[in-house]
Amino acid sequence: MNEELKKFIKFLAVNLLLLSLVLIGYIFIKNQTWRRLFLFRKGGGTIRKDQSDVIPVREPIKITSESGEKTSLFYLESGVEGKTVAPGDIFSLQVIAKTPGKIIDGVEFILTYNPLLAEIKELNQGEFFSLYPQKNIDKEKGEVRVIALQDPNQQRELREEIVVTLSVEALSKGELNFNFKEEKNHMAGYGGEDFLEKTIPLTVIIK
Repeated sequence: MNEELKKFIKFLAVNLLLLSLVLIGYIFIKNQTWRRLFLFRKGGGTIRKDQSDVIPVREPIKITSESGEKTSLFYLESGVEGKTVAPGDIFSLQVIAKTPGKIIDGVEFILTYNPLLAEIKELNQGEFFSLYPQKNIDKEKGEVRVIALQDPNQQRELREEIVVTLSVEALSKGELNFNFKEEKNHMAGYGGEDFLEKTIPLTVIIK
């Protein structure tokens, strides 16, 4: 009986130790994530990595050239030639972050559009950032909210990278404006600096 009791106690002790290690790991990861989000708001949503359903009208081309060599900014790229589509067309829209020579911990943006004119069908993350604690599409309000963080073990210079790619379906005729919401956009450095200098909107005509 004493031998069985010793085995049970040993078994219980091992399992408690394993459970403690799991809890410690979970708490550490959670604390690290929220520490890095001190500049950002809480949020949630859904995201899919599979880009097979994103159907660009044509190969993506840069349709704004207002970015300067040393300017930290968000801008948009699309495959829409002449920035004109028809109702029912599905095109890709890339949100690009650019900040040459800066090591960026994470970025945040809110992109607005008219939900009566277009629907965001899909949101796919880019390859530079490794963690997306916020990635939400509000189809009623016409807002895309994203927070993306870099792997803290890499600390690479951002330079010019795709944050997310959106699959957009044109619904009705009109002027479809994509705008970054003021005071809701950030490019955070590891020291807490916000490097963002400007955002560049985009207009697509649906006719």
